[in-house]
Amino acid sequence: MAAVQTGIREGASTSPAACFWPRHGVHVVIDGKALDYVICYECHQAYIFAEAEKTWQLTTSTHQAVLTDCLTAAGIQLAPSVEEKIKAKSN
Repeated sequence: MAAVQTGIREGASTSPAACFWPRHGVHVVIDGKALDYVICYECHQAYIFAEAEKTWQLTTSTHQAVLTDCLTAAGIQLAPSVEEKIKAKSN
């Protein structure tokens, strides 16, 4: 969670692309309230869902590997990245 929050803090200086193809997500409960982070590191956008409210933030891909490592260690397979999809189509 620290890596996700740091990426969002650092994201203010990024410029988003338009894809929003999220491949990362985090569900946390803080003080009994659920928060869902849905993140696209391709376009540097994150949506945060808290109860009935949705906010949008910019993020950086600087800490993407931390979240990827946590998800894969938990046995969660990520969808292919844009680069991987392009490479697969060209083969």
